[in-house]
Amino acid sequence: MPSSSRIPLAALAVISACFLLAGMDAIGKYLQQSLPTLQVVWARFFSHFVLFLLVAIFIYRPANLLKPKRPRLQALRSILLMAVTILHYLAISQVSLADASAVQFFAPVLVTLMAGLFLKENIQWFKWLAVVLGFCGVLAIIRPGSESFHPAILLSLLSSVALAGYFIMTRYLKDHDDESITIYYTPLAGALIMSLLVGWVWQTPSLQQALLLASLGCFGAAGHYLLTFAFHRADASLLSPLLYAQLVASALFSALFFSDIIEISFYIGAGLVIIAGILVSHHSKKAV
Repeated sequence: MPSSSRIPLAALAVISACFLLAGMDAIGKYLQQSLPTLQVVWARFFSHFVLFLLVAIFIYRPANLLKPKRPRLQALRSILLMAVTILHYLAISQVSLADASAVQFFAPVLVTLMAGLFLKENIQWFKWLAVVLGFCGVLAIIRPGSESFHPAILLSLLSSVALAGYFIMTRYLKDHDDESITIYYTPLAGALIMSLLVGWVWQTPSLQQALLLASLGCFGAAGHYLLTFAFHRADASLLSPLLYAQLVASALFSALFFSDIIEISFYIGAGLVIIAGILVSHHSKKAV
């Protein structure tokens, strides 16, 4: 069991990470008003990779990081994160940051289904209930058939599926590769593949845009580091519900910076998604 004195620090790290990652998405949405989505996604991964490469050089032995035991799965996990980001950024360029983020948070609930399908884990009744609640929450936010429905929100739903796959890969690789290797490979596919594609859409950024592009990787790297820091100092079952602070941050940034109107459907849908996630987390803790 973790020391009780570590829990408040770990909780603060998770909440800080949530605001950093929501801030990264807000900057990404802003930049897409004047720059191509692929260029913004490239900057997010390239600057993230450069930061982690510097850390690898000065802290770890780089040769050790190049020897994963499951290289194909590491590559797949990295590609899934790239797909998550592309889909999510395409979505937030058309719909509110709050709605897109809430739909994407269906991913932790989808992990329940994927764990049963791919990891052969038993899906108990409360997990099925969580899936149903989470899906109802997504429907409340998407509102298919209504006048406010925007097809781009479906990209967020696809993003949540890819994110669930990313979580499954992370869980599986935890027992095979050292954490430092997994962290190193996280932005690798995005940095390499997007570097090959960005030339087709490149627009020379202004100094302000260049600084904001570089900040994407800084926010992402800091957020992922804080999450890693926190989950190594307190139980995941205690910290997981705090991840929904990112929804609060996304709604706040959506209203403050983009003048989005946060409708009642968001609160209903986000509430159902949060309840579903907490239900899985709470009962999973009791089952351990």
